[in-house]
Amino acid sequence: HLAFKQVTEGCVYSAFLLYAYENYKTGWFMSYREEPASDTKNFSYIGRVSLDDENQLGLRYFRTAPAEYNTDEMLSPTQVYLCVLKYEIKPGANNDEVSIYVFDKMPKTMPSEPFIGPIKDAGAPDIKPSQLVVTSYDSDGHLSVGAIRIATTMEEALGIEAFEPEPEPEPEPEPEGIQDVRNERQEIRKTIEEGRLVIEVNGKRYGVGGEL
Repeated sequence: HLAFKQVTEGCVYSAFLLYAYENYKTGWFMSYREEPASDTKNFSYIGRVSLDDENQLGLRYFRTAPAEYNTDEMLSPTQVYLCVLKYEIKPGANNDEVSIYVFDKMPKTMPSEPFIGPIKDAGAPDIKPSQLVVTSYDSDGHLSVGAIRIATTMEEALGIEAFEPEPEPEPEPEPEGIQDVRNERQEIRKTIEEGRLVIEVNGKRYGVGGEL
């Protein structure tokens, strides 16, 4: 395991490179845990990252619930992926969340949503993470994990100063034949002439029935 300063609020992010060439059975290979208060060594392994026999990446909060898989995207056996495992401490009890992000290259902007998650489990304990566990569950598979970096922000975990801002959306074109007068100053005068209302807008006079 890899020890780090215990996180008691906010988030912890662990970035790592993942290369899953061959995988023959389902199992988990990474999680967070905290050092137990006693000498019992009764750890709670939270945020378990797993692979199944079809090379699908999975995540579950604790052993009390099955792993969730992103069935829309399969990991390629020829691709090295950049992954980030996130643990978020939430106010209250039994409601912390885990997520995992997966990239095929270094992201330039903050991802809008994770690859899997966020996941929580009301029947599982919350922790204050202080260790990242990496383990092997299948001696016949070819699974490599490396370049691990742990931090309290995703930018620091990825080794970048800041994400680029999201690009501004392109404005929709104005329909043809409609003049944009939103920023033009309007001079409006109202008078009563011969018992009827007359309105003058930028030098043009209007009464009942249209322009005078």
